[in-house]
Amino acid sequence: MPSVTIVDDSEMLRELFADYLEQVGFEVLGAFGTVSDAVESIAARRPDIALVDYHLGRQLGTEIFCCGQKQGRPAVLYLSGTPLAQTLTSASGEAFIQKPVSLADLALALNAVWHLRISGTSQGVEVPAGLRWLSGGTAFARRSSALG
Repeated sequence: MPSVTIVDDSEMLRELFADYLEQVGFEVLGAFGTVSDAVESIAARRPDIALVDYHLGRQLGTEIFCCGQKQGRPAVLYLSGTPLAQTLTSASGEAFIQKPVSLADLALALNAVWHLRISGTSQGVEVPAGLRWLSGGTAFARRSSALG
């Protein structure tokens, strides 16, 4: 299973997500509450996927990657209690899922994002109903847009 870094301003959710994801086989490399805390760890540990809350207090989760390299960045799954699929683009990340989300659907979403990142296809992968692929100019987004 892929490695994951969690970025959410809710300590309770960070702990809940980390515990569950480890139980189902993901390697959790860290769980952070702010952009500044997460940036250094993501650069150093290079997780396969970043699970990022879109609203991190006064910051946006997209700020984690605004100054970073596009090459080698982790696949990104955004979470938010607000519908954001129209706000986000493929430049911001790969997919979005709205809170509340079941833990099982969260794991499925992370697996789908990872599978699409490494293989470029969704065939044979279970995708939760709430997952929305982010649209934009990349071939990845065009290939996966029919899914969400």
